[in-house]
Amino acid sequence: SSDVFSSDLYTQQTDGSSPAMIGQGAGLGLSFDGKWAVALNPLNLQQLRIIPTGVGEGRTLSAPPGLKYLGATWMPDGKHVLVVTAAPGHAPATYLQDVVSGTVRQVTSEGKYLATSDQVFGSVSPDGKYCIITDGENHYWVQPIEGGDPREIKGLLETDFPLEWHNDSQNLFIERGSGTDTVDIYDLNLATGQQKLWTHFSPADKNAILSLRHPVITTDGAHALYVVQRIFSTLFVAKGIQ
Repeated sequence: SSDVFSSDLYTQQTDGSSPAMIGQGAGLGLSFDGKWAVALNPLNLQQLRIIPTGVGEGRTLSAPPGLKYLGATWMPDGKHVLVVTAAPGHAPATYLQDVVSGTVRQVTSEGKYLATSDQVFGSVSPDGKYCIITDGENHYWVQPIEGGDPREIKGLLETDFPLEWHNDSQNLFIERGSGTDTVDIYDLNLATGQQKLWTHFSPADKNAILSLRHPVITTDGAHALYVVQRIFSTLFVAKGIQ
């Protein structure tokens, strides 16, 4: 395995200022206080990198023997990360890992892991007590991180995807896809199961849209960001061909 990372990692302020390079790797997210990033080493999936966004010394975490990292997300305390790992031929599981000592504790059974997609990596509730896990077959549970049985989230449609916690860890924003150029976001109360439409995304310019990528929503529900993926083609006219 190589210790050389394959990509540069940047942070970007929302005020439009220039991005700042902080290290190398495939970025997975920022700590709750914004002082640290966690990143995969794409060339060595047995390593997880903890990178300061400002002043500080980075460190490298190691996966448990025989396992490889698939992803990670920060705990609110900034001292632990929830990681998804798997052994070859086995389904993923979720562990809690200390970012200083590197010690790990298994949180979920094999086959249940943090709800992720190719665009969004699942987050921990703001109170640090719960995470959303899945079996990869459109079933989702609320998992107590300190231990205990997961509680299945009822009332979700097959295309629904949990995005972000809010309302002091009592609610979830749920994405409900309506097509390639529209998406609805619902506010789900976990205790009552009540759902209500929170917002609706549909770009005014629908030219060449391939898909809408999963939105990123702040936990206070005040701001949201979504990415439109487009594919353009150039058409040429050739004359005088013999």
